[in-house]
Amino acid sequence: MGQRNRIRAQAGDPPRELNPLNMLHTVRIEAGRRHLDRDIVAAPWAEEREPGRR
Repeated sequence: MGQRNRIRAQAGDPPRELNPLNMLHTVRIEAGRRHLDRDIVAAPWAEEREPGRR
């Protein structure tokens, strides 16, 4: 039993089934966050930016 279901059991609530689609979505969100972090690190400093140039 997962941690959340143990907490739900302590509160008197029934356990919930794990939806695999939610897990896939979580993996995609984490991958997108890693890509965003990489893009931010690779971006030039504000002083080095030139208008109109990517």
